[in-house]
Amino acid sequence: MSLPPPLPQSLPPALPVLAPATPKVDHSSVWQLVLGIIGSLLSLLSLLGLLVIYLVSQNQQFQSIFNQTSIPSYVWICLLLLTLSVFSIFYAARRLRGHEAPVFRVTTSTLLWMGGGLIVWGALLYTGYEADSWHLPSVLAALVSLLAILLPIVILFSLGSYRLQFGSKQRAWGLMTFSAFVSTQLAILVEMFIFLIAGVLGYFWLSHQSQFAQALSLLSHPESLTESNLSTIVMRLTPLLSKPEFYLFVGLLFCLLIPLTEELFKPLGVWFLAGKKLTPAQGFTAGLVCGAVFGAFESSTIVGAATGDMWLPTVVARVGTGLLHMLTTAISGWALAQTWQDNKFGRLSLIYLAMVALHGVWNFFALAMALQSLVLPINSTFLSAASSISVWVLLGLAGFMLAMLIVLNFSLRKRTTPPAMPQLSDTLNQSI
Repeated sequence: MSLPPPLPQSLPPALPVLAPATPKVDHSSVWQLVLGIIGSLLSLLSLLGLLVIYLVSQNQQFQSIFNQTSIPSYVWICLLLLTLSVFSIFYAARRLRGHEAPVFRVTTSTLLWMGGGLIVWGALLYTGYEADSWHLPSVLAALVSLLAILLPIVILFSLGSYRLQFGSKQRAWGLMTFSAFVSTQLAILVEMFIFLIAGVLGYFWLSHQSQFAQALSLLSHPESLTESNLSTIVMRLTPLLSKPEFYLFVGLLFCLLIPLTEELFKPLGVWFLAGKKLTPAQGFTAGLVCGAVFGAFESSTIVGAATGDMWLPTVVARVGTGLLHMLTTAISGWALAQTWQDNKFGRLSLIYLAMVALHGVWNFFALAMALQSLVLPINSTFLSAASSISVWVLLGLAGFMLAMLIVLNFSLRKRTTPPAMPQLSDTLNQSI
């Protein structure tokens, strides 16, 4: 009878049990979800406020206080903001649940659709121009105005981002929501503060000019203003047009301070992608999104207030302004992504100053063109000459910016396109 083998004095250590890996939380998606929820709530509250204003304006006692014609425009803008928020929430929630968003890319078929969009845009321009004679409802006319602004911006964006690397659709909707609710609002707040300071300084300067004392005294009591008082104020303030200090003040405000502010805040959404290792092409397209959103909301509020014969030229002029916002922000986005790769931060300062200069030149000639509609004489030979050529200069700048957008797109596509792989037969022939 054989004995069983002796038991080992020590058992081998048990293998460690690996715990299931916990999925890593995407903090960017969390913040995008939070911003989308806040944006949707703000949009709904704004729509509720507009409804209250509309109901109050129906009372005859308040009809002179509220401008009912602008309410439909703001309603459509709030609905657009709500749409951006909903899509941003949708893609952020899917990402947090582990679903990757599809890649966003503008293809050749997209450009073909945008070509057809030009025909639709022409129909929108004709409809908006004939809105008064056709007695279109204010809600429908406001929608036509908004689409007349949005469609050329979408076309220009498609042209600038054609076949470029961008990222996911979640990034696109997140950038649009961030630009609409953060970048644009911050720029507006800073500009309001600048205008407030400018108004205080202007009032302080006028108060030390004896010839404007009566006009200031009338303005200090707005409740007692009448048509005769308004004509008196205009007559008293007319000598301002002969003072170079007035033109310098307005020029510094609109051609320097405003471009400095907007070019600083517009690419803010790209800054929040600093940790995503953006390629220059991705920075360019991200900047295009930010500039498109900024230009869309700025132009929609201005066009919403334009009526009559001023509607069509205002819409056409705002297309050039939208192109300006898109190009300058796209170049800034490219500079940011390129700088994060090579750490040459001097490039950012040069690009920023160049974009401010381009923006300032555009604003200067836009103001010069606006001077043509003034009845009062302009006692400045330089401004009169600038006003006479302003339309042609703006058209030339718009053509230059469009060409620059196409050239930059082509250059970035050429850099990001991988070289073609040589065929095996060609390699064998060369070796033989």
